[in-house]
Amino acid sequence: MKLHYFLFILCLAILPGCGQKTTGRLLVFGDSISYGAYTSASYPKLIAENFGHELENHSVSSTTLADEAQIGAIRATKFLAGDKIIFSPGINDALLHRSDPTYLASYEQLLIEVLDLFENSGGIAFVGEPLHVLGKGISPENTAQLVQLNEDGEVYANILRRVIVKKAYQHVHLIESRDQFHPSPDLMHDGVHPNDRGHRELFDIFRKTMERVLK
Repeated sequence: MKLHYFLFILCLAILPGCGQKTTGRLLVFGDSISYGAYTSASYPKLIAENFGHELENHSVSSTTLADEAQIGAIRATKFLAGDKIIFSPGINDALLHRSDPTYLASYEQLLIEVLDLFENSGGIAFVGEPLHVLGKGISPENTAQLVQLNEDGEVYANILRRVIVKKAYQHVHLIESRDQFHPSPDLMHDGVHPNDRGHRELFDIFRKTMERVLK
């Protein structure tokens, strides 16, 4: 008995969240930003800790929605009733495919497929818009590319908004992260990826909507 008690106290001391009862899974799909590149405290990790969820982050850096590593992971997931889902699509699609009409058409169909899966999964999904990136201040040599990425990112954000409004989902909720997250040098590791402070900002943006929906 004393050994069990000692191990429990040791667990509390060295492992964040140890001994706390989880309230289901937090499934995350996306790219390097939702994966948490260049930070030790990604916004999905902060969300999981705040709401007491068990984090399963399936995000893969540098992937688009059309890549098997992203769409395949979503299709293969066995969703459970009560799952909470974070999905942040679009930024790599905008970077690699820009506003190519053929790709945009296929992207919208894939997006509908994914959001329909979330709607019927038995869980609740929170979908973030592609973020604005920092067009200047950190990477001046890439300024033109980043400015273009912001323009193309708005195209993908509009597709997401249009689909969610048209489909009138009950269990898929839009996070208006594009207008609420304002990249600045103190929030960004580089032109695209948030740093620790940036992820804290994103956490607060997601948290507000999640608290409203889950109350």
